[in-house]
Amino acid sequence: MNKYYSEAKLSAYEAIHEAQKIALGPFIFQASRSLVKLGILNKIEDQAEAGLSAKSISEDLSLPLYGVKVLLDMGLSAGIVWFDPETERYHLNKVGHFLINDEMTRVNMNFAHDVNYAGLAKLDEAITDQKAAGLGEFSKEHETIYPIISQLPEPAKTSWFEFDHFYSDNSFDRVLDKLFSFKPKKIVDIGCNTGKWALKVLNYDKDVKMILVDLPQQIAVAKENLKKAGLLERVEFKEVDLLSQDIPQIESADFVFMSQFLDCFSDEQIKMILSKVRKSCEGASLAILELFWDRQKHETASFVMNATSLYFTAMANGCSRFYSFTDFKSYLSEEGFNIDEQVDQIAIGGHSLLLCSKK
Repeated sequence: MNKYYSEAKLSAYEAIHEAQKIALGPFIFQASRSLVKLGILNKIEDQAEAGLSAKSISEDLSLPLYGVKVLLDMGLSAGIVWFDPETERYHLNKVGHFLINDEMTRVNMNFAHDVNYAGLAKLDEAITDQKAAGLGEFSKEHETIYPIISQLPEPAKTSWFEFDHFYSDNSFDRVLDKLFSFKPKKIVDIGCNTGKWALKVLNYDKDVKMILVDLPQQIAVAKENLKKAGLLERVEFKEVDLLSQDIPQIESADFVFMSQFLDCFSDEQIKMILSKVRKSCEGASLAILELFWDRQKHETASFVMNATSLYFTAMANGCSRFYSFTDFKSYLSEEGFNIDEQVDQIAIGGHSLLLCSKK
């Protein structure tokens, strides 16, 4: 368990203040997003140390003075801006700076608003029924989000993929160096998504071959991306729903790679998939790139992961999450895999790379 999650040492006053921030959290979030989206924080930052009055912001951005003031008042309470009573001007706090300049914050905010916000109102139902109750915001016909990711309406589609790629792409270079130290000739990518990892692999080594495995909808996207890159000749594609189909027998592969894939499934489904991998890919080692909330160096990373687990609960499938490493390693062991090497804290996302072999 992370050291951050021991008993909190707060005074009664501090505790009740924190409780109100939770109770009114949606107001803070939407006001903060409006301060960003309407350009108010950028306008204040442009003035640097001089600051800016509410009237000047209203005039410069052609926004009603009432709206500017009510948002800035919430910004004061949230610690986003501060106010100099002598000059009657607003200035950015560090929180405000990060809201408009930090890529992780931008990606998280868009993902929260565009993909999750409305659906999270169904979290109670998702918990009790173990189904993605919030997915109805996008589709009444599907039980999971995965078949419709590439068909999500904008801006949800863009925000989903930006979130996904932000937390995976920045780890790929380090993982490539590690995997290719074993000189693989064939890599199986299970859960290939849009093919971004495959593009990295095929450009890293001009001789390596790949087999991509995923749902038909994702295979179609990956195939198109690889076609545009002129790399189709070294790739095989296998359309498989791993929850209802076995993986076709694959021979002579060096690695089976799964990047942020198993967190899309329940614990029992993970064990079923690992069993299928074990049976279908004889002789191949297993490389898993995952996020574990209890292997993080910084509290912020654990916070983001535990929040994102609620996306899986309400929007994705109702039964998956970012797992603890303690739980995840038990699944591997139950399905006959040893962890031979573990590399934590890979890039900004805080990924762990697990290199596994069959017992």
